[in-house]
Amino acid sequence: STVAVIQGQNAVERIWPDLCGLQQSVVEYDTGFIADLLPQPEQDPQMFQVLLPDATAYSFTDAPSVSHATMEFQIVISWQDQRQQDNQANELELVASFPWLRNGGHCS
Repeated sequence: STVAVIQGQNAVERIWPDLCGLQQSVVEYDTGFIADLLPQPEQDPQMFQVLLPDATAYSFTDAPSVSHATMEFQIVISWQDQRQQDNQANELELVASFPWLRNGGHCS
C-alpha cells in the first residue's frame, strides 16, 4: 500500500511543472500525458494500479469559482496484497488540489 500511495503522489508531482500549460491549453491533458504520469512497466513495481481522471471527463482549463480557488484532481489507487484475507478491496482515493494560476494567461 505504501508503494502504491507513493506512485499516486508521483503522478501529482509530475503535473506541477505543466500546471500553467494545462490550465492555459498550451499542454493537453490527453491519453499521452496521462500515460506519462502512470507507473512505467520497465521501471516501477506493477503490483498496483493508479487510475487518473479520464481525459474526456476532466479539464484543467475550467477555472474554479471565486470561493474555491483550487482544482481537485482525484486519483484512485488499488493494489494486490496476498496477506489480506478479508475479501475487502485494497483501494484508496488520493485527492490532490491544484491552485488556479492567475498570471494573465502567460506561462513562463
